[in-house]
Amino acid sequence: MNPKSFTVIELIIVIVVLIIVGISVTLLWSGHSLKLDVQALKLTHDIRYTQTLAMANNSVYRIVFNQAQHNYQITDSQGNLVYHPSIDALATIFFGSALTYASIQPSVSYLSFNGKGEPYIYSSCLQKLSTTLQIHITNGSQTKTIQVFPNTGYVTIAIS
Repeated sequence: MNPKSFTVIELIIVIVVLIIVGISVTLLWSGHSLKLDVQALKLTHDIRYTQTLAMANNSVYRIVFNQAQHNYQITDSQGNLVYHPSIDALATIFFGSALTYASIQPSVSYLSFNGKGEPYIYSSCLQKLSTTLQIHITNGSQTKTIQVFPNTGYVTIAIS
């Protein structure tokens, strides 16, 4: 018998332990953090898409946040819904179940972009974004923060 090899019993015990650990991790992980990550990434892309529309069409486009209903819309300067490519329709984008706005700071209902891609905090582009806009999305126990920077409109998900 070779002293450097494993017995069949030892291999079976290791496999059983790995299966038990795998099942435990699967049952404990609810997937909420994945939903939160996906929604934060989707909102980040939608903000970039809105800015790109504004620059491409040299017009005002905006995201309208509805904190009470936990959704947002992309609209043109007249308030008309804009085609959303990932949904393939004119649509309101709702957060997934258990996800909500924790807060938007400064407190705004609009994030508008002019034809140069500059961010504004009112629908009519009267007041430029002067501080970093922070949009906090939560699933109750975890929070993701999307940041929109003044002047450039650069969008990122803050690392926490």
